[in-house]
Amino acid sequence: YPSVQQRFDVLPNELERETAYLRHNIKATRFAFGLSDVEVKEFPAGGSLTPEALRRARGTLENIRLWDWRALKPTYQEIQGLRTYYRFNGVDIDRYHVDGRYRQVSVAVRELEQSLLQEKSRTWVNLHLFYTHGYGLCMSPVNAVTDSGMPELWVRDIPPRATVPIAVPNPAVYFGESTRNYVFVRTEQEEFDYPLKGENVYTQYKGRAGVAVDSLARRMLFAYYFGDFNILLADSFTSET
Repeated sequence: YPSVQQRFDVLPNELERETAYLRHNIKATRFAFGLSDVEVKEFPAGGSLTPEALRRARGTLENIRLWDWRALKPTYQEIQGLRTYYRFNGVDIDRYHVDGRYRQVSVAVRELEQSLLQEKSRTWVNLHLFYTHGYGLCMSPVNAVTDSGMPELWVRDIPPRATVPIAVPNPAVYFGESTRNYVFVRTEQEEFDYPLKGENVYTQYKGRAGVAVDSLARRMLFAYYFGDFNILLADSFTSET
């Protein structure tokens, strides 16, 4: 009966039949978010704009977004990808206090895309122990361009270099938008951190997040879960892994 009622009564008259339920839903949602007593008023927008009004609204004008993320993402990739295996997977909008002013910025992290490594480099050790993380980010104000029409980068390069007082104390990106593969850190295998002048800089994971693989039983469980027998065979695991 319910499906018959839905098909032959509700669907042909959906708005009329469901209006009351929509009102209940909206009312309950407003209550849940503490918005039950919001007062709605008309805002009388004035038609005049004076230089004094513009001066008073400096903070707003400085944060009007001109850069579209769809244009900014490939631009970041072109000028700051730096290596073929790095990718900017998304551009987000954030806000920071810069030189005492609240500024809206575009920001994207530089992730390591393992699928872009050369085929000969995609060994088990490299994919799960060596190439474990991306590095650094790009940050630029949402409304500034250089003389050549490019974004004015406030944070750029590897290692990160900032032109404004914004610190990036931990630039390694272990958890990103393209993180799909499992990696093991704090093993006897050093991790690739970032490239520098034709050489590689190495590191060990310094974070606290992650699941300990500090016993044979856990290694067996992870080997079963991932269907990866190499987890049991690897010699580089330690009690800190």
